Amino acid sequence: MASLLCRTGAGEYAAYCASKFGLVGFTEALAEELGGTGVGVWAVCPGLVDTLMTRKAGISPAGRGGLIEPESVARVILALATRRRRDRSGSAVDVVR
Repeated sequence: MASLLCRTGAGEYAAYCASKFGLVGFTEALAEELGGTGVGVWAVCPGLVDTLMTRKAGISPAGRGGLIEPESVARVILALATRRRRDRSGSAVDVVR
């Protein structure tokens, strides 16, 4: 599980961004290592998800134009795992709604 913050750095989130950038690199390398085995690897990159952690950070659904529902992220993960989505293994897959 990555984040849209794997795409660009954000002040006050340096360690978080670095870990997500690293996760995308790990995903790309692992996909290459597993090439030809039939095993797919993806980094799922949601934006702000409506979770307890997000709310504790003071981010409200109304304040950000709406937060992503956790079920939306789960649907993307399920679609990747069952190969209903055709994203290339090693891809970072954004979830924005």
